Amino acid sequence: MTASISNGIGGTTILSYSSHFPDSTPVAVSSGMGAAGIVGSFLYASLTEPHLANLSPKTAILLMLVFPFTLATFYWLVLDHPSNLMKKCLKGPTEDCQEYTARQAIKSTSLIEKIGAIKPSLRFLLPMIVVYMAEYTTNQGFIQFIVFDCANGFGLAKISQYRWFQFIYRVGTFVTKTSLLFIDFSTNWLYLFPLLQLSNGVLFYFEALFAFLPHISLPFLMVFISGLVGGACLSKTYNHIHKTTPADFKPFLLGVASTSDTFGIFLAAFLSIWVWC
Repeated sequence: MTASISNGIGGTTILSYSSHFPDSTPVAVSSGMGAAGIVGSFLYASLTEPHLANLSPKTAILLMLVFPFTLATFYWLVLDHPSNLMKKCLKGPTEDCQEYTARQAIKSTSLIEKIGAIKPSLRFLLPMIVVYMAEYTTNQGFIQFIVFDCANGFGLAKISQYRWFQFIYRVGTFVTKTSLLFIDFSTNWLYLFPLLQLSNGVLFYFEALFAFLPHISLPFLMVFISGLVGGACLSKTYNHIHKTTPADFKPFLLGVASTSDTFGIFLAAFLSIWVWC
């Protein structure tokens, strides 16, 4: 629970904070999120894989606790913070604080103004909600019921297959989250992504029910495609909002965008319970 709360607060905050940096920053942030997913899922799968480190899940998690401390170190000691941030003058109107306030490029906006600014972005946020609802219903609801024997599962133990599904999914998200740094595409694709993700989810649903696929390589490919779609939708939405939103509303709308995929994941949790009950 605390990890989920920390992830939610941290993800929203860091994305809003990225609005104070150059236009490529949201894509770089989403790429970093994708890389973190790859590293985390690969390390956990490798550390717990019987053919590799063969550690217990508890030991693997404890070893990976080094990453939160690394993140804090980079944020507080390495990151070069911009000078146009809004801050409170806690010690009164000192000369330094007044000079700092004079340099602020973003003016304060009311809550009503911020809520009104959400409406134009809904056409990009709603597709992302659907994409992540379908994506996490598949990942957390269907894939756990898909297992293959050793002959058709690359020799992986049944308990290990789910972990490698997650790693391959993370590879897919990283590829598209990073590719936007080099190759851009039209926002019209955002309306196609929900259809692709829902179709993929339907295939996984029937595979979980009837186990008709002959080899694990096929669902591996399907979950990789799921990662590609989710990563592309996320990074393109963040990038578009960052480039087209006025500076006054940019931190707020990027924060709202970061909660859109979370809301889709929230819906996926309830949908998964309903599907299998």
